[in-house]
Amino acid sequence: MPGKVKSADIAMTTIDGTPPAPVAVPDPKPLNLADYVFVAKMDNIKSVVNILKCIQIREFATLHITERGIHVTVEDVGSFQGSTYLKKELFSGYHLTKAAINFKIKIKTLVECMQMCMSPADTTGRLTYQGAGRPFSVLLSEAGARHFTECKINTLEGGRDDVFPFHTDDLVCRIISTDECIRDAFTTLLAFPINSFEISVRNTSANLTLKTTSDNVISEVIIDKDSDLVESFVCIKEGTYRYRPKLMKNAIKPLQIAQKVSLRIDDTGTILLQFMVKTDTDVDCFVELFCAPELDLDEDI
Repeated sequence: MPGKVKSADIAMTTIDGTPPAPVAVPDPKPLNLADYVFVAKMDNIKSVVNILKCIQIREFATLHITERGIHVTVEDVGSFQGSTYLKKELFSGYHLTKAAINFKIKIKTLVECMQMCMSPADTTGRLTYQGAGRPFSVLLSEAGARHFTECKINTLEGGRDDVFPFHTDDLVCRIISTDECIRDAFTTLLAFPINSFEISVRNTSANLTLKTTSDNVISEVIIDKDSDLVESFVCIKEGTYRYRPKLMKNAIKPLQIAQKVSLRIDDTGTILLQFMVKTDTDVDCFVELFCAPELDLDEDI
């Protein structure tokens, strides 16, 4: 059951302005599109909710909306960034009056609002935004029902988050695997409290080693190039990199719904995990997690 949402973040009303309750209300009137800079409709919100939950790891998210879709980003500047791209094709209706709009929103509030009305049956949704300083509105209804609930979530003006520094042209390794390969490795190693998370790439042995350490235990999982679960394995350079366990645990949620996973490490040790997610509309969406390596405390800084 979703937690309570602070009233400062959200106002919830049915179409006729009464508190949300399971009572019949008239169908919402057609929108006057001239009053909105953005309108999108979904026949089923389930896929969008599941994808957004994958990056529900910081308080605020930046929404960057263009004619191609909605890019949602959360980040700790310089150390971590999570994002997803909701393609325009994921929506049954899509209307945008500007080349691009940007604003910040509390992502936990957005997810909880959408979950409140989600049911085993399809739940339809409509997203609307009237411009800077105005709330982001989510209108929800169970398919075929006559009851509609509207959530209006406060927004903050804000530019698009910076592109996370990642050297695509100077990679150490690139691996593409089925979801279960990386998922099993991460869930096994991150199931218990650990002090460090390390990834080693070896060209000579053609494998990737994930290693964690706790107070008394060292655990390793080796992903071999010739594994049936590995589609592509390219090792350009050898190296060992260490990451904060708390940040790497953010990969668990997207791994639970991904069909394929791409793991790339650049020459600085920054890791990019890309998860391909199949939606109910058969549109492929992607979740990306960037994580900078920990500094080697033995080195002079």
